Amino acid sequence: MKSNRALLVGITGGIASGKSLIASWLMQQGYTVINFDELGHEVLQDAAIIRRVQLLFGDEILKDGVVSREALGKMVYENADTLSQLNALMHPAIRALAQKRIDAFDGDLLFLEIPLLFESGLERCVDVSVLLVAPLEQRIARLCTRDGIDTAYARKKIASQMDDAEKAPRADILLKNDGTPAELETACHALIAELRQTPHRSVIPFDQFSVAKTGD
Repeated sequence: MKSNRALLVGITGGIASGKSLIASWLMQQGYTVINFDELGHEVLQDAAIIRRVQLLFGDEILKDGVVSREALGKMVYENADTLSQLNALMHPAIRALAQKRIDAFDGDLLFLEIPLLFESGLERCVDVSVLLVAPLEQRIARLCTRDGIDTAYARKKIASQMDDAEKAPRADILLKNDGTPAELETACHALIAELRQTPHRSVIPFDQFSVAKTGD
């Protein structure tokens, strides 16, 4: 990792909490955002990963030789063990790709949108962790509209993630998305001002995280 690296800011929050709104605003302001979901999409296009997913979950997970994200999503959200298997397969490849993007970045402030920041322990890889929180019913409504699913499935998807009450004590900054878009934008401006005054800290490179964590 470069000695004069950018300040790494991890943006996280439960599903449908508004992370994409924050990321969109940041990019409109000229900041770079590395989206870990998008990295996951890239990883799932790798032939070796496709073969391993097929071995784990069967031929029904493929559609025209490509992993069906819809079928995969339903499978993992209905079974915690299946989700753990998928994460064990995907996360190392995603972390390695993320580190390549970080190393190639030339700037002083870099945002990383990481839905499972705390679940994965990746807060140790960023200088600052920002947790976005929103009311549960608002998240359910947004998820149903966005994904075209019913309320029961939306609740199941939300319940599959760590609760905000567990994440909040581990976050460096709490950002509330419970008001108007204008209020959220004001909060984002305040966030940038705070980050400009935040020092770097010792972090674990993403591609070394598993080794550092297990001590292997």
